Amino acid sequence: KMSILAIRPDSEREKAAAYVREMEDGTQEHGFWLHQAKDGKTFEVEIISHALIYAGKRVRLVVAQDISERRNLELQLRQAMKMEAIGRLAGGVAHDFNNLLMVIKGHTELLLNVLPPSDHVARKIEQIDRSADRAAALTRQLLAFSRMQVLQLRVINLNSDRKAHV
Repeated sequence: KMSILAIRPDSEREKAAAYVREMEDGTQEHGFWLHQAKDGKTFEVEIISHALIYAGKRVRLVVAQDISERRNLELQLRQAMKMEAIGRLAGGVAHDFNNLLMVIKGHTELLLNVLPPSDHVARKIEQIDRSADRAAALTRQLLAFSRMQVLQLRVINLNSDRKAHV
């Protein structure tokens, strides 16, 4: 005669035996337990049990469902949700950082326009400008990681031959 304890791993048997002793007749039980396969591998099961009378004897019907695949899928979903959150965070940081870089780039451009190219301060400002360009490249990488679209800046001539229809 095989009991429910025979399919429990050694580490779970005492806990399961105590649980079975404390069960009340006529109750429905629901829980999660570890079972052990013949090869010794353990896996998680969801158990639902009902006390009932069968052929004049008080018995307990126990249905155990292997939920290993469900747990694995839940783990994958949680991981995907974490990665999505990291991507959104990276995108937000990249956009904010890009805004700061545009201010730096704008000011360096203004300063370079008023200083003679030979001025030693102008060379320092050019270094700041190049560093801002490198930081903008890193920002683009962050945005690519987050899969957010990058706005491509381009120069347009408002005085072009096209006339706006008013």
